[in-house]
Amino acid sequence: MDRVQIDLSLVRQLNRSYFDELRRGLEPHGLWGLEFLYSVIDGTRLDEFVQRGTYRKGNTIFAYHTDDLEGSAEEDAREEIEDHLRIYQKPALAIWHECQFIGGDIGELYGYKFLEPKRKLEAIAAVALLTL
Repeated sequence: MDRVQIDLSLVRQLNRSYFDELRRGLEPHGLWGLEFLYSVIDGTRLDEFVQRGTYRKGNTIFAYHTDDLEGSAEEDAREEIEDHLRIYQKPALAIWHECQFIGGDIGELYGYKFLEPKRKLEAIAAVALLTL
C-alpha cells in the first residue's frame, strides 16, 4: 500500500481549499480519478487500519467519489471534507479502489459495501498522511 504525504498547513494562508490541495497532492501519484473512493480516517489508528483494512466494525465504509466532489454537489461535499478533517487530531485520507465496493443502495449517503469483506486490504490503493 502506497503512502503519500500532503501538507495542508498553508491552505488558509494561500487562500485555497482543502479539497483543492488534496487533489493537487494526489494527482501526481495517479491517485485522483473515477476509479477511487476517498475516506477521511483517524490517523492515530493507522496501524490498525493498515493491518485489518479498516478499523470500523462491519463491511461498510463512508467515502466520497470524485463525482460527489465535482459539479453540482461540489460546495457541500467540500465543506463536509473540511469538517471531517477537523474531527481528528491527526487526520489521514484512505484512498480505495472503487471497483472493490457496491455503493448507492445501502441506505447511507456516501456508504459503500465491500464486495469481498475478507479481502479488505486489497481494496486500499493508498493512504495520504495529512499535515494540518
